[in-house]
Amino acid sequence: MASNSPKKRRSCLVCARELVTCKTYCSLRGKPEVTKTLSELLVEDVGLSLNSEHLCMICCRKVQKLQGCESLRVAFLETNRASKRRRDKENVQPVNTPMKNLEDNGRMKRMARSSPSSPSLHHREKKQHRSQPVNLSERYSRRGNDDSVYREIITIAKGKEQGRMKLLPKWEGVISAIMDDDENLVFREMEKFEGFKSNSVIAVESAIIKECSFTCSPSTKSSFRQSSKEDFESFSFTKQLAELENYAPVLLSVLRTAATAPTIERNKKKTRASLVPGIVTAASVLFNCRSQIMNSHQLLTSFTLLEGGCTKKAFARLGMRNLCLSYNYVIQKQTEFGLGFDTEVKKWIEQAERENNENASDLTNDRETPVLSFQLAMDNVDMRIKTRHTTRQHHGADYHMANIIAVKNRVDCSHLPNETPTVNVENIDLGLFLPSQEDETALKNDWIVLMGHIIANHIPSLKWIADELPKVIPHDHMPEAKKKSQVVSLGVVMENENTSEGIYNIMHYMHQYVPGHRTGTPTDIISAGDLLTCERESNCIEEQQNSSTPNKRLDGLIPAIADFHSYANFLQVVWQNLYDTSSSADKINLYSARNFLEARNVTKDPMKDVNAASDLLETYTKSLVVAAAMEYFGVDDPNDEPSQNAFRLDVHHDRSYYVRTVLADLIDKCVIPHVSEINYDVPQFKCILCPKVYKTKKGLQRHTLTKHSLETAATAQQTTSQVAEGSQSDAIFNYARCSLGMCMVAMNFVDARRLGDGKRLIRMYKYFLLHFKASGKQKYSYQVLRLLAKVHCFLSPRLAYDLVWNRFVNKTGRVDGNIEVDREVEHQNRVFKAQCKSLHGKITAKSVKRVSQFAQELDECLKRIDTEAGLRQQSGKHTRPDISEDVNALAKEMNRVNLFEYTPGRHMSSSRSFPSSTLGSLNIADLYRWMKTTLNELSRKYVFRQHCRRE
Repeated sequence: MASNSPKKRRSCLVCARELVTCKTYCSLRGKPEVTKTLSELLVEDVGLSLNSEHLCMICCRKVQKLQGCESLRVAFLETNRASKRRRDKENVQPVNTPMKNLEDNGRMKRMARSSPSSPSLHHREKKQHRSQPVNLSERYSRRGNDDSVYREIITIAKGKEQGRMKLLPKWEGVISAIMDDDENLVFREMEKFEGFKSNSVIAVESAIIKECSFTCSPSTKSSFRQSSKEDFESFSFTKQLAELENYAPVLLSVLRTAATAPTIERNKKKTRASLVPGIVTAASVLFNCRSQIMNSHQLLTSFTLLEGGCTKKAFARLGMRNLCLSYNYVIQKQTEFGLGFDTEVKKWIEQAERENNENASDLTNDRETPVLSFQLAMDNVDMRIKTRHTTRQHHGADYHMANIIAVKNRVDCSHLPNETPTVNVENIDLGLFLPSQEDETALKNDWIVLMGHIIANHIPSLKWIADELPKVIPHDHMPEAKKKSQVVSLGVVMENENTSEGIYNIMHYMHQYVPGHRTGTPTDIISAGDLLTCERESNCIEEQQNSSTPNKRLDGLIPAIADFHSYANFLQVVWQNLYDTSSSADKINLYSARNFLEARNVTKDPMKDVNAASDLLETYTKSLVVAAAMEYFGVDDPNDEPSQNAFRLDVHHDRSYYVRTVLADLIDKCVIPHVSEINYDVPQFKCILCPKVYKTKKGLQRHTLTKHSLETAATAQQTTSQVAEGSQSDAIFNYARCSLGMCMVAMNFVDARRLGDGKRLIRMYKYFLLHFKASGKQKYSYQVLRLLAKVHCFLSPRLAYDLVWNRFVNKTGRVDGNIEVDREVEHQNRVFKAQCKSLHGKITAKSVKRVSQFAQELDECLKRIDTEAGLRQQSGKHTRPDISEDVNALAKEMNRVNLFEYTPGRHMSSSRSFPSSTLGSLNIADLYRWMKTTLNELSRKYVFRQHCRRE
């Protein structure tokens, strides 16, 4: 029978806490050695009884660490899982049993923690005082047989004492920090305890696991897992850093701590912002190790490797380290991203067709909103594959392709009529295509500004001249010229423009982007290119003039010569007249300047390196201007003060008037006006052994070699102007004037291009026409005259205005950031060739199409990401070092020979004379006859018959 006596409750031997049956405890029954050890440790002896023969697990863990209690580690754990009872609502006050060498009472330690809401409080007390504020007070007392000092902590809630605890002195720092509410101090004090570091690491690991699980979850839509084309184009380190701050702050803190050196505040180059790409990339690699679909950074790295031409082995090695994706997957992505390469141009076409239809239905033709228009540009891109060992079957290959782009026009031309003009070719004023007096005055005003800024920049005493001149030469469309251009690559066509079939396929590929192609009513747009491209396009259109439909006849494409290759050919004219390798002893000519400036990348043919030749010509031009200014103002060194023609307030009164007057006088003395050159000083090369007269020096040389002996050939070369002038000629003075004139024409052309001044550029083409004709460049003379004829008579006013002002591309948004449209095609050719390195010689139509359709977008995305990461990028404008020292040094060398001071009888080392005009060989009658014949021929072309009717 069951006993009716009340059941006795079990309690802890040390802390006297009641052991609830659902809790785990440690039994001391049958372990006398443990009981003896506890008796030695505690102040009073321990006597086991039926109700006091157990230890709670909190006290048991503490006692296990004491010396002599190792046997407790193998004590039996008795667990009563029969029933779960609720604890009594009444608090069981602990019996304050003094302990010696015991680290702590577990329950007391928990009660000493920070706030009532802390999980370290006893469950019953937490439930009872969950919403009650608890205050801690303290007092010191001396207790114990060993006279040790304990701190007694009293827990007070609602003004009443709720419990007391006693702690050893080692806890004083923690309790003081808690009572001072100093979290950092609490943490530093807790670091002193054994096991705190490992527990903290476990807590951090747990937090990072939760953060990574949440970030890598598909529902989070993290930017680390987005790998579409739109996501790749909007990739941003800053965006992903913000995501880490929101989703994974602990992981970000760990990475930042590992990446930040203690000396970063003193490092001027490496800042905290420069660490962002590395920190974000480290996080992405860790995420990719966890989940393969977290691969946005790996895709970026893969495209970087692909653009650099890395092999499949490089992709495999880096992919093994979770740094990139597989080569096949990247090729698949490249094809996917390039599918919509022409979407933007198709939108332009739809908008242009819609606006043209609305314009056709509007009888008043009075539009206030601009009409969208664009132009196409094409240039050949050639690649040559060489073999290591050549055979008849494997001897390398030459690939000839065509790169095509579309450029949206920035200057609106819809305010002008689009009617076809009526022109009588027989009555065309040929003066429209030659420099007039107005053009000469405008050219002189341009040179005043350009030369004034050069003088102000290199002669310190005349620096104030720049304040009286405009910073740039203004024109009518400065706001439009500052806007960034929208350029779309239309891919590379693997066809050879040198063959009839190739140019036919290229032209029909281009024609699909002409507005109205789908409806069979194409609208006229400009198709720009170099001389050969323009010539072949025109010939192809002529061959298709008898086709049945407008699309087959290629209606709507108007070929026009672009500016970059025209400028390069003008450099050839300058080199032909001024660059003489046999005159290295002279200090004034272009070849001597090349040697003086150590411009070794410049050769006899400027077309081999147009940029290097242009840089040399710019330095040479500035040196000539400074030397002319030193001669005019009477200074021997650029740092000296002017001794003549200086500004005097009592004489000139107005600084601005003085500047323009002085610079105009300097130009008149040092530069020959080009209009007056045509009929003056025409040289005739006369043989001294017979009455034969020739127009060119080569003709006279050929005559002397064939008709006379070789010994007399070298001495029989002279001109009638030489005979007439005799000792009155000054070859050095003539060379200096001609050089400065041609160099200023080139500089004015470049300046007009930089500022997007189409009107000034077309005016400079009139001077180009004269120089091309005088130098024997018949094809470029023909194409320049054709361009001027389109502008002045053969095209409608709207299309002619479009041809004048929409000739440039601006990729930077600067006022001087315009480049020629064919130069932009050359830049894209370079990008395409660089990315073709990944093909490793395996060039096919499919691979060319895949690379070209995404090449430009990939290059722009990588440049944008590089800029965000702080990687220094080269802009469209070539950054050059300061050339002031070179300019001044070369100017002083020129000034020593007084090249702008007329001294009769001086001659150059290579020849005894130099013509006073490079245009002296032009015959005005022959020039007009040629222009008349060429215009009649052009008027019969099919491409112009659409726009020009004969009366």
